[in-house]
Amino acid sequence: EDQATLEQALARAADVRRPAVLYFTADWCTICKAVDRRVLADPATIAAFSAADLIKVDVTQNTAETRDLMKRYGVAGPPTMIFLTASSTEATGARLIGDMTAQQVQTALEHAGARS
Repeated sequence: EDQATLEQALARAADVRRPAVLYFTADWCTICKAVDRRVLADPATIAAFSAADLIKVDVTQNTAETRDLMKRYGVAGPPTMIFLTASSTEATGARLIGDMTAQQVQTALEHAGARS
């Protein structure tokens, strides 16, 4: 995602008052690939995401724009998931960094107000 696309995706989620998840990921990130396979493909996680928007932020390329996005959201590196409430504020204590489980993602989604 570039900055403009990310802003549009966030605005769409805010317009319909849906929680959103910013998922910072990269092609070279082996943990990200495991999260994609194990967590995002989990049927319960897929069901939980029916009540939230998953916005992937691809930081594969180390550009000024990706560095700015990571700095703006306080992301040290992928994988990082930031859970935003329907009012577009970060859900306190819900951020997940590094390897994560399907249950952790589902709990964080609930914390952000996603109800499937």
